[in-house]
Amino acid sequence: MASSEERSLGDNFDDSSISTEISNMYLKDETKGLFKDVVVRVREGRVLLIGRTDRTEVALEAVRLAWLAAGVKEVINNIEVGPKGTNFLNYAKDNFVETQIETRLLATKGIRSVNYTVEVVDSVAYILGVAQNEEERHNVAYIASITQGITRVVSYVRLRNDPIRLEKTGQLRGKNADTASGGVRP
Repeated sequence: MASSEERSLGDNFDDSSISTEISNMYLKDETKGLFKDVVVRVREGRVLLIGRTDRTEVALEAVRLAWLAAGVKEVINNIEVGPKGTNFLNYAKDNFVETQIETRLLATKGIRSVNYTVEVVDSVAYILGVAQNEEERHNVAYIASITQGITRVVSYVRLRNDPIRLEKTGQLRGKNADTASGGVRP
């Protein structure tokens, strides 16, 4: 079965543009450590920020700048403030484990791996994406959790037909549009 992505080519381009815009702002910002301490992943306008910094102002500035990018619908902040523990060896291990997870997702029947972004930082797997159903969402998290080297899984996976997702991506139409937001239109 061919695997199709939930995002259209245009949505994929929008996500890439958002990621590039945020990264450029991080590079230009005078807050020291912003670009190197924070990883940015984007899916359907949802921005996932991951990293560790020893300065609160870096985390706050990362979130503030992410919201400034055109097309951002949500910012998920997973930036930890505390002493940095990641070195090159840990970084290499995280990348190796991340590749293992992505490969397992790709090889598992019933999982549309193209709909997921996986990032591993300090042995924690962060997953952002869209599942076709609850079983797929469970299986994706399970595969990550049993991968050697993972201590915790943080999932930001939404179901394909989740009203919140459909509303934010503009796919919710007609009478369901009113019920998804509790009957209140923004």
